[in-house]
Amino acid sequence: VYWRLERVPVENLAWCAASLVSTLRSVLDDDSGPRLIWFATDYHTLSEQPSSVKTKSAKSGTFRAITPEHEEAINILQDAFQTGGDLEGYAMTELSSQIKKLRMFEGNVQLEEDVLEDSGVSGILDKLVSMQSQVFVSGSRACSK
Repeated sequence: VYWRLERVPVENLAWCAASLVSTLRSVLDDDSGPRLIWFATDYHTLSEQPSSVKTKSAKSGTFRAITPEHEEAINILQDAFQTGGDLEGYAMTELSSQIKKLRMFEGNVQLEEDVLEDSGVSGILDKLVSMQSQVFVSGSRACSK
């Protein structure tokens, strides 16, 4: 999933997230399909949920205002992967989580922290991974750039 939230009207975000969950459910309904969902976004990393409105995002140099509507949309998506959710049995991951795992298991991943914090570098890496996807879902005009 490649979802840029920055320019989506905030009033559309919750509906867009629910629509994405529904779309993923129908696309992934085949048991032989992928079980791991790569989530590339301009929103900050999934492991760092904000508690209030932020003025800068760690994933994008242009995404300046994270609102409660952005948080709600991400929460809708994350909740779908939990026990009892529409996407239970599937897992969602993103770049920073996978880099941490590589470092932990491989031990030989030599990437400088400041390089990985660069939004351009992380954007390129996200796109390189996304290009290898088995399935790619595009958003509607109301939900994407």
